[in-house]
Amino acid sequence: MVVNWLSEQGIGILYMDRENNRQLIRVTGQVERLEKASGVKFVDIILGGKRYTAAQNQPTLPQSISRHIRTISGFYPYKDPEQIESTVIKQAPK
Repeated sequence: MVVNWLSEQGIGILYMDRENNRQLIRVTGQVERLEKASGVKFVDIILGGKRYTAAQNQPTLPQSISRHIRTISGFYPYKDPEQIESTVIKQAPK
C-alpha cells in the first residue's frame, strides 16, 4: 500500500527491506514531489560551508497512509542520525 502510494506521488523506491515486512523503504524524488506528498516545505541551508536541503516542518500524510508508517527520516541530512528523534507524522485533516 505505501509503495503504491509513493509511486503514485512520483517518488522512486531506492531500497525496500523485503525480508522484514517492508519496514524500511528508501526513496528518491524531486523536491517538489516530496513536498507535495509529505506536506513538508524544504529549504536550503548552509552549515559549516556545506549546503543541505532540509525540512522546515514536520510531515503531514493522509490518514490512509500515515497509519502504515512508523517514522520518516532523512529530512535533516546535516544532523547526526543518532541525535535525531523520530519524526512525528501528522495526519492531514479529512
